[in-house]
Amino acid sequence: MFEQQSIKITDATFQNSLEITNWYFRQVSDTSNEASGIVDKYWHKAKPGTNGQQVHLDLLHNKLIPDPFIDDNEKIVQWVGQADWEYGADFTVDGVNDCKSYYLVFDGLDTFASIYLNDKLILESDNSFRKYKIDVLEEIRSTNKLRIVFKSSLREGRLLEKKFGHLDCWNGESSRVYVRKPQYHYGWDWGPLLLTCGPWRPVTLHCGPYVEDFFVQYSLNEALTQAELTFGVDLVLPKEEESSTMQISIIGPDGLVDTIETSVVKASTTIHYALKNIKLWFPAGHGDQNLYTFKLHLCERVVDETKTGFRKIELIQDSDKIGRSFYFKINNIPIFMKGSCWIPAHSFISDLTTKDYEDWIQLAISGNQNMLRVWGGGIYETDDFYRICDEKGVLVWQDFMFGCAVYPAHNEFVDNVRQEVIDQLKRLRKYACIAIYAGNNEDYQVLEVLQDQDPSYTKFPARVIYEEVLPKLVADLTAQTAYRFGSPYSDTGIHTADLTIGDIHQWNVWHGTQEPYQDWGKLAGRFVSEFGMLALPDYSTLDQAITRKEQLFPQSYLMDHHNKSTGFERRLALYVMENFALPVNFNLKTWVYITQVMQSDCLSLAYRYWIRKWKDFACGGALVWQLNDCWPVTSWSIADFNHAPKLAYYGIKRECAATGIACYRVKERIGDPHEPENLAEQTPLHDYVAKYSYSLDVWCFSDDELHNLSASISLYDKTGKLLETQEKVDITLAKNSVTDVLTSFTSPNLDGNCIIELLLLNEEGEVMHRSSDWPSPLKYLDWKVLNEGLKLSYEEIDNKTIRVSTNRPVKSLRISLETKESYHLCDNGFDLFPGDPRIITVEHTDQKLAPVNFEHIV
Repeated sequence: MFEQQSIKITDATFQNSLEITNWYFRQVSDTSNEASGIVDKYWHKAKPGTNGQQVHLDLLHNKLIPDPFIDDNEKIVQWVGQADWEYGADFTVDGVNDCKSYYLVFDGLDTFASIYLNDKLILESDNSFRKYKIDVLEEIRSTNKLRIVFKSSLREGRLLEKKFGHLDCWNGESSRVYVRKPQYHYGWDWGPLLLTCGPWRPVTLHCGPYVEDFFVQYSLNEALTQAELTFGVDLVLPKEEESSTMQISIIGPDGLVDTIETSVVKASTTIHYALKNIKLWFPAGHGDQNLYTFKLHLCERVVDETKTGFRKIELIQDSDKIGRSFYFKINNIPIFMKGSCWIPAHSFISDLTTKDYEDWIQLAISGNQNMLRVWGGGIYETDDFYRICDEKGVLVWQDFMFGCAVYPAHNEFVDNVRQEVIDQLKRLRKYACIAIYAGNNEDYQVLEVLQDQDPSYTKFPARVIYEEVLPKLVADLTAQTAYRFGSPYSDTGIHTADLTIGDIHQWNVWHGTQEPYQDWGKLAGRFVSEFGMLALPDYSTLDQAITRKEQLFPQSYLMDHHNKSTGFERRLALYVMENFALPVNFNLKTWVYITQVMQSDCLSLAYRYWIRKWKDFACGGALVWQLNDCWPVTSWSIADFNHAPKLAYYGIKRECAATGIACYRVKERIGDPHEPENLAEQTPLHDYVAKYSYSLDVWCFSDDELHNLSASISLYDKTGKLLETQEKVDITLAKNSVTDVLTSFTSPNLDGNCIIELLLLNEEGEVMHRSSDWPSPLKYLDWKVLNEGLKLSYEEIDNKTIRVSTNRPVKSLRISLETKESYHLCDNGFDLFPGDPRIITVEHTDQKLAPVNFEHIV
């Protein structure tokens, strides 16, 4: 009925394998719902060409469900997660009796699965994140039928919850805590509720001996010039068999080869070797991403290959005048972490390609980011993800897969998690990019909130997992990679909100107390591993996701459906209305623009103020929530589901440049001699006689040591008239440091209404970096006066480059091209000043540059 795969045993001595790809599927139970979509029980061919199978993708491929990402079709397909599904595949083995061993290896089964080979039950699984190896020597035939029956995770989870008891969680329903599957499938405050299932990772038949694990661990000498290597080789061999002579070749980044010979080896072998004159691996912007290739030769052929980079990564937590530091040293160099949190880039991860991962990670690199945090409610990412991070120099903060909940810890659950973590750590330990592991995302924070509500609350069974099981496994398997009990976690009585120790998730902008984002400087922690601000995606993304065009307006039902954040109407309006005046011609396109400008201003200020705190290591890094989306949605992402960067992406890129300049306008109330000396006791709020003084702090930051730089600080009045320009020369910047350029600078022209432009110039007088500071809130500026006589102009230098200039200060200039083809700009949403034209490069596929449009605050 369906295509049959075949494997021929050409060499029974080693490494014959067949990856199963010819899947077909069917529904094997109904949902007791007359409205459920599929009406037949016939087999259907699964979608070809994916990286694993997930039932929603296969149903969509067969046109049995509508696209869950379009309109509100998510609601229509809920029955899929309530049904049971069966996958099947047929294969033949030519020369079946020529091999002495057969194993089926399942890299990922989502989630409650019963596996049959030739109608014999060979495995029952209940963990999406585990790898299963099954000896099928007794079951294998010349012609074989493999079947996998997946029970509804929703129903099975609810049965487990009924058996073991209710536990609290944020996002999704509470039964999810008993189910070891991607938690975001249950719906999140940025993602849909789509409970998929299937063989979502490769299923492989191994015939004869094969390499189960080939890994390299190492320790570096003090000078970081030599690596003491420990090779581990685990072979799956027929009983009482040995393999022949083994050889390992080491190919350095320069192509030079070392060779290690050894004698006859058994199923498990360890080899030690000293490699001299090594070249280190560095994160992007701080050195090369040197990777070494290790090839395993058995039976006179290459049977496995792995890569790694040599680097020393330390999490520095030293006591200081604030509390305790939290920053990373890479190869003995302190480096400020500038990056993003990463969620799965698709609700159905099997549909992602290697190119998708390359594009996303390149987006982070191009945005001057050096760390991604793999969030604990998603998946342990694909090998493509970590490999590309290794190649491009992106460090990874890796959460274990627990998110926003109180998890159980009965014996079966802990044993299941233990094996899950062993499987994942064995897979991940070769990647140079992984800098730290964290036990969970916000589980300690959930506990604290529950205890605030009820001081007698003590239920937190998974503590044994986070504080005993995981740290031991990380220490045993990953050569002492840093580990934290959770994120956020502070090692104090205030586990998750202590600004003096550990990492924090700073959500008192947007969530929590909903502070003004201008106060980010007061909200810094020692390492901010989450913070964010909501904004709409690109208009084209909404236009694709909402086909009922009468719904394309800001407050429509479908617009709200594609926004899962609780209370987003109030909070988004709060931050927009506090800071911006809405234009008269208000529509969805202007709402997209104004929310993106607000998000950009908000997040840019966070990086600006927290990078300044890198001085004396007061803050060691900032990871915005979040880089990406898993479907077309309004969320905290800085690039939407279609990879379109929001204006915040560019704002963060500017703040995280390798070398830059920034400022802070200090406002202080002047004491009145007729009032009490203590300013707090003076007439508050509506004292219109009160006076204020203003001063300016200007600083620079750099990843490299630089000399003979200069800075230009220009002040414009609220009409756009240039008042004065100050120059600062002979500036020297230290490597990986923040340098004060001006402290408490004052001028008669410096007040709360002036516009400040900053330029950092190199020795030749060329602009290296730009920054600006505008009156706050922006809504009080008279934009009609400021834009009077404005002349924006641009010229095409070539079909990839334009020059943009202005005669008056312009805020948040957004450039767009009139094309349906994809394109990417080197910068966007930037402030533009007279006398400083901008050169913008455009990556696009058209032969000719499309017409250019401008949008700015008016």
